[in-house]
Amino acid sequence: MTGFMRFLKLSLSIFFFTVLLCGLFSSRLSAEENPPARTLVYNTYDSKTGEYISEYKMVLGYFQDTKQDVTIDYEGIQEKYELDFRYETQRVKFTDKLTVTNYTGIRYGDQFVITGILNGETINRTLTVDGLPFYFNPKLGLMDFVIRNDQKREFWGIRNDTLSTYRMVAKKMGEEFVNVNNSPVEAVKVYWAPVGMASMFFHRTYWFRKKDGVFLKAEGSNNRTRILVREK
Repeated sequence: MTGFMRFLKLSLSIFFFTVLLCGLFSSRLSAEENPPARTLVYNTYDSKTGEYISEYKMVLGYFQDTKQDVTIDYEGIQEKYELDFRYETQRVKFTDKLTVTNYTGIRYGDQFVITGILNGETINRTLTVDGLPFYFNPKLGLMDFVIRNDQKREFWGIRNDTLSTYRMVAKKMGEEFVNVNNSPVEAVKVYWAPVGMASMFFHRTYWFRKKDGVFLKAEGSNNRTRILVREK
């Protein structure tokens, strides 16, 4: 009986030690897989005069169950996203106090269903987004494009003030350094616009950090420049 009790105590000790090690390893692994949320702050300027216009703040949450939460705030507008592991939009809540707009969009397969209020009017719309990635905000969606070997990618885009969808195309334009807080950062330059003649009236050039795809800078046909000034 004494021998059995010693064997039982030894077995229990080994069991609890193993559980402890597994718990420590699991916690460390989770911390590495799910880094803390990052806050990125950008300043927006008039491209012609250099005059400061506003602040643009983006909070990138950590990935959890292949999904990532992102919140963006600027000029009285808030965008809250749920993205999948390829940075495609799965859910968005868009609020604009100035235009009395507050709607939610949810993706169901090849459809994006939007309900709520747009410019003070109740809406219930179903948009088709089949065959291509869907990026409600290309600053987020194109992060996946940047970190992969593709040189060109088509995707569905949307105007958040009219909810009209457009077939877009993004092209890598090479690599260069972007000056962020007086420090050169290696970046990938991306040009994107609607497919076809509409690109004459609307186009954007973005720069993304090469090492992780984070959005750094934007220039476009709206005569605005936006650039990262703080990150924590």
